[in-house]
Amino acid sequence: APMAMAVGARAGVSPFLMALMVGNGAQAGALSPFAPTGVIVNGIMERIGLAGHEMQTYGNNLFAHVVVTFAAYFMFGGLRLFTRTPAAPGELAQSDQAGARAGHELVETEPFEWRHWLTLSVLALLVLVVVLFEMQVGMAALTGAAFLSLAGAGNEKEAIKKMPWGVVIMVCGVTVLIGVLEKTQGMSLFADLLAKISTPGTVTLTIAFVTGVVSVYSSTSGVVLPAFLPTVPALAQQLGGADPLAIASAMYVGGHLVDLSPLSTIGALCIAALPPEADAKKLFNQLLAWGLSMMVVGALICWVLF
Repeated sequence: APMAMAVGARAGVSPFLMALMVGNGAQAGALSPFAPTGVIVNGIMERIGLAGHEMQTYGNNLFAHVVVTFAAYFMFGGLRLFTRTPAAPGELAQSDQAGARAGHELVETEPFEWRHWLTLSVLALLVLVVVLFEMQVGMAALTGAAFLSLAGAGNEKEAIKKMPWGVVIMVCGVTVLIGVLEKTQGMSLFADLLAKISTPGTVTLTIAFVTGVVSVYSSTSGVVLPAFLPTVPALAQQLGGADPLAIASAMYVGGHLVDLSPLSTIGALCIAALPPEADAKKLFNQLLAWGLSMMVVGALICWVLF
């Protein structure tokens, strides 16, 4: 998100369009068997008796995101980017204000220095130790950051000042509230309620909408799916004749499609990565409208697919 939003601002691409592309692109691959969220989902599905569907899980989520992302690209000005007149070399476009008149530009870049190469090396090492040695990603990242700080690769005081603390605290606070709801058996009550208002023919529509509503303001991988997926067998049994795999698929697809909401992690990261001159409030409202609309769109997609 930081690289995409910065490049979009320089090239005069709408921050909203760029956020949709980078966010949906990241979410499309989220349920890969090798990705953290995919590992979480596949582990839970194995525990509830739905093992062996890893590639189908990945493909369902990928296909749904391809549909909505291409639709968003055409709806919000993607094709117009190919017909713009190129801007003069060195002219920096100002995101929303100059986006309509700015085109592809030549931008002078600073040369890579030792601190840039060192940072890239630490990032590559972080990926390797997590993937190959299964180290805890948060602790590994903190270790790498501490090393870079000790090496003088960056100014940690300035970095801490520039961190989006408001966004960080908001996401953490919402996650705590959802955790309280889970610990007080609120999710079990949800499952009972869904069984009462659904039929085998409408359960995928209903469950995708409900998981979308909760995921709009919380983490899908950390909160929604660990809380909802374990209820699949009981829900299918109460309905009688419902397909557990279809219900699970509606949960993870419906939950992921709304994750560009600014109250969820992906949307919040895109806003945090905006350049200083961009209108963060406008992007917040746009992403909130997108996330809310995806509750309905995602439910319909899941109803058709599953």
